[in-house]
Amino acid sequence: MRFRLTILFVLAWLPMRGIGNSAASAQPPEASLRAINLLPDGNVLEGWTQPENPGTYFPKDVYKLVNGAAPLYHSYGVREVVRAEYVSAKDPAARITADIYDQGTLEGAFGVYSSGRRRDERFQNWGVQGYRSGSILAAWKDRFYIYISANDENSETAKALESLARKITARIPGENRYPASLRRLPEKNRIADSESYVAKDYLGYSFLTHAVSAMYRVETTTATLFVSEYSTREEAQSAYDQLSRELQDKRVRENIPSDLSKDCLVIQNQSLGRMIVTQTGTYVIGAFSQEESASWEQLQRILSPCIDALSPP
Repeated sequence: MRFRLTILFVLAWLPMRGIGNSAASAQPPEASLRAINLLPDGNVLEGWTQPENPGTYFPKDVYKLVNGAAPLYHSYGVREVVRAEYVSAKDPAARITADIYDQGTLEGAFGVYSSGRRRDERFQNWGVQGYRSGSILAAWKDRFYIYISANDENSETAKALESLARKITARIPGENRYPASLRRLPEKNRIADSESYVAKDYLGYSFLTHAVSAMYRVETTTATLFVSEYSTREEAQSAYDQLSRELQDKRVRENIPSDLSKDCLVIQNQSLGRMIVTQTGTYVIGAFSQEESASWEQLQRILSPCIDALSPP
């Protein structure tokens, strides 16, 4: 196969934002299920009481809960949030706060969850997946994202956090499943628990939307592969063309592989390192690595299976 390449070296800073297989499809929880229905009764959490009724917050009020992070939840389609507080019967100063976010879609809940997790967490089977890091716990299932925090890290509080997570996620009906869009990412060489979904402004560009990504390991190099999806081939081509225009004044030449299968942007960037981007069908696909050892050939090896799988017949 032959590639016709556009070589771009981008020395200016590029803004940056930061599965296993999807399970079999299943019907989502009924639309009438509210986040408040997922909270256990106030006296169910042993050793803790719920002194006040839970509060419900709608999109315009989310900023009151998250101290400047509201745009993140809005970008993933938040519909409502329920907050409940629990107080230790032994120590009234010890408190737990549980927030349940109805993000409207499975993709939205996974997007919020994946934006905050790290690959080195000790993951648990709370819903699809969850983890506790000190006094903070996060989990998700279907369209619900659960965030629970406490004001101390003692063992009794940690036990209560995990118990509450189990009780909440057990109330969400349906199967544990990942977004079907993650199936676009090849399995080979993919690093477990590195998958993510970004609804808007992937890599800081407004025209890169609905992007799934994961990290891959090839030989000694780690790289990120992303797939941004559009409704039509024309929209995908437009996004690719906009990226080309953004970077057109930085073009230089370098030796690169000659057997790529699509027109590509080949980019060297201070923030992202080496990067190859192409467009096929309704997708914009790219791979990048900040590691000095990364080569164009290694990025090509990560890209090629994805391009082959998503290219129109």
